Amino acid sequence: MKSSVEICPLCEGSGWKAVSDGLDRRVTRCDCRLRARSEKLLDAARIPKRYEHCEFSSYTTDFPGAHPSLALAHISASRFVEEFDPREGNGLLLIG
Repeated sequence: MKSSVEICPLCEGSGWKAVSDGLDRRVTRCDCRLRARSEKLLDAARIPKRYEHCEFSSYTTDFPGAHPSLALAHISASRFVEEFDPREGNGLLLIG
């Protein structure tokens, strides 16, 4: 039995959608393709299930016994992510 595949209504499965600014018409990657790529990259990162909900924005560094360097590490990691350029081929691995 074949499973039905949902076809995106914006790009009709091509992965590209037409955009127009009134004068110029061009195509760009469809949101469905960008979403699928994000999901694929997250799967490839192999983040353990217990950490899937974690974000830098919800991470706290002011709990009792926290080392002062924890706040600096949090700021540095957040800045790295904000300035991250995937074309450079670098990544971020947090251990500890």
